[in-house]
Amino acid sequence: MKHAISVCVEKLKGRPKQALELVAGEGLPVREAAENLGITVNAIVMATHRARNLLRQCIERQMGESGVIR
Repeated sequence: MKHAISVCVEKLKGRPKQALELVAGEGLPVREAAENLGITVNAIVMATHRARNLLRQCIERQMGESGVIR
């Protein structure tokens, strides 16, 4: 599972990756993360939501390919 997470985090690009790194990785409040990226609070919420969805889908694929999830 750790390998799948690492692979999938590396695949994230752009705004979703930046947003997730600031909010989930560094623990910044959403408002502060939005200010750091120069975007609205709504935009950072959407970007983190997109990042989490992309990670979930990627991890499910990775786990399925490894035979962990059938």
